Amino acid sequence: MPDSQSTATPEAISPLGPVYHADRFSGAQLTEQETVLAELRSAHEADPADLAKLLAYGRQLAFMWRYRDSIEIYSNGLTDHPLAWELYRFRGHRYISTRRYAEAEADLDRAAELHGDNFEICYHLGLARWLRGDFAGAAQAYRRCYAVTGEDSHKVAIVYWLYLALLRTGQEREAQAMLAVDYPPDVGDNVHYHRLLEVFRANLTEQQLLDLRPVGHDEGISWYGTVGYGLGAWHLLHGRTEQAVQAFRQVMASRHWSAFGFIAAETELAQLNLGLEA
Repeated sequence: MPDSQSTATPEAISPLGPVYHADRFSGAQLTEQETVLAELRSAHEADPADLAKLLAYGRQLAFMWRYRDSIEIYSNGLTDHPLAWELYRFRGHRYISTRRYAEAEADLDRAAELHGDNFEICYHLGLARWLRGDFAGAAQAYRRCYAVTGEDSHKVAIVYWLYLALLRTGQEREAQAMLAVDYPPDVGDNVHYHRLLEVFRANLTEQQLLDLRPVGHDEGISWYGTVGYGLGAWHLLHGRTEQAVQAFRQVMASRHWSAFGFIAAETELAQLNLGLEA
């Protein structure tokens, strides 16, 4: 059973060389999060057969970037709950965080078998396939994701990834048709994806988007993980490799190593056989 946080063993190893640790919080923030974790662990240990308590404990571990421990919790839970799709869904997500993409895809496929298609499963499945270089498979997952989501705000994120996946597989006509899809009026937390799509549609310039970067440090890190990778992928798919590499390296300069944009930028640089520096 996971206990105190250990930073000796890395949570993930980058294909570019760096190792990443569970260092999201420190000082008073870490103390606060460890208090929450202790409460959730006690609740789980008092009733280990309760799936909701197990999931809450595993998600708190993941929130603290303790992904190896969260994977262990989800794996242990499958002993009592072998048909719990949620365990496969969340473990699959955390396999992505730890750069274990084949295992992530297998878990998310299993979640879909058990529960059917829904936004969370299909969205993460598309990402796992993208990171494996299976862009046709990613496009398939995102198409399913778009068809089953019940949240308008989710559609902006799906359109973004599907547009890029279609371009990546040479389906330019379908990609342009997807880019022309009207957005819902409320994009929720997906404002960065919305603005990237506006750049792709030529309704916003790249510089105008960059000028919208949040001032706060943590917000800026999260923002550039999404926007930086999006701009880099857009440049790469239009043959502007130098600009793409510059954007990917800027993303890698942040500390938010578990963000999807960070992981995708890392993967692009590895596939280009390029490191973190020129």
